[in-house]
Amino acid sequence: DNFNGPAGVCLAAGTGIMRVMPGREEVLADVIPMDVVANFTLAVPWYLTYKGTHFKENNEVPVFNLTSGSTNSCKWETWVQHIVGSYKKYPLENKIFRRPHFYFADGKSWYYYFRRLVFHIFPAKAADFLYRLAGKQPKMIKAVEKLDRVCTELGFFTTNGWRWDTRNFQALVRSLSEHDRHEFECDMSTLHWPSYVESMCIGVKKFLLHEDMARVHIARRTQTRMMVANFVFKVALLSLIVKLLLPFLRRRGLARSAWLLLIPLLLSSMS
Repeated sequence: DNFNGPAGVCLAAGTGIMRVMPGREEVLADVIPMDVVANFTLAVPWYLTYKGTHFKENNEVPVFNLTSGSTNSCKWETWVQHIVGSYKKYPLENKIFRRPHFYFADGKSWYYYFRRLVFHIFPAKAADFLYRLAGKQPKMIKAVEKLDRVCTELGFFTTNGWRWDTRNFQALVRSLSEHDRHEFECDMSTLHWPSYVESMCIGVKKFLLHEDMARVHIARRTQTRMMVANFVFKVALLSLIVKLLLPFLRRRGLARSAWLLLIPLLLSSMS
């Protein structure tokens, strides 16, 4: 019900504002749905009272680690694919800046700061300049600065991964009856990540942005137009670069090599 945490990342990705985020794609995304946390919180006192009396008998302090990494692992790379795929299927209708697409990069690397400068700061400044020309209040730089704060807060968790001891948690799950497992679902092994991420993206669209799902076909048309415009812009930019550099490359005998380099760039711009 707010823009913090993963929901904020989904929104930033869906609007196209975010193109790079500090993190490592191979790190496990140890994300737990809020309703699972609530069910787990209710199940622990019951377990300690009726099933976990051995903790008190052995004078042990019970520790229950509710995680997904050890039971149903999902890497941040997969999360990116699910988020981008969900917003291609159910694109946002309003507040669209660019088509959804983003990467993780080491938050301390030059590559991250370069992409942040090129794909966050420069476009935001250009957009605010156009807002001023139209007599409107500039807002993109503020949005990018807010996004940076959220990314910095989440960066520690998207950069580092941990393995937790979940034996006590697994014992709790096994002790639940079939009815209680359904009523107080907290077994992360049954969670289907693609469906969960898609539901989160739809939730951002419906409940945070208050968009009508019946108008999703309009949003898809807008997304298609943006993809075409993005492709045309890239082709025009590359053509301009070639036109400016071609005389120099011909004198150096590098024209053929330049075309061999630019053709893959043109093909990749279509994706």
